[in-house]
Amino acid sequence: MSHILIVDDDPTICLAMGEFLKINGHQVETVYDGKSALKLIQKTPFDLIILDIFMPEKDGFEIIGDVRRLFHGIKILAMSGYNEYGFDPLVYAQSLGADHVLPKPFPAEVLSAAIKELLD
Repeated sequence: MSHILIVDDDPTICLAMGEFLKINGHQVETVYDGKSALKLIQKTPFDLIILDIFMPEKDGFEIIGDVRRLFHGIKILAMSGYNEYGFDPLVYAQSLGADHVLPKPFPAEVLSAAIKELLD
């Protein structure tokens, strides 16, 4: 069983994704902003962090940088529904150290495949 942190400022996404992951045997925790995520990561070991890029307090880019600098072995899956004016935040997230990226919205089976790939 993997310990997964979901970080998204949309409670509906956190709830739906969290329930799906729990049904699939994962231990899941959720937070709604980057600042809370970093506090939790400092106290709790996680195998995977699934995070949105654009959030209040601390964005996903900052979290990726902090996790890569301070913690080792945590996989990061970044997600975003934003892609405008030639800026793709997911490409930038990968350049900062995200292990995998998904454009929102995505079907549950795509999430499941990405998690399997990251944690196997």
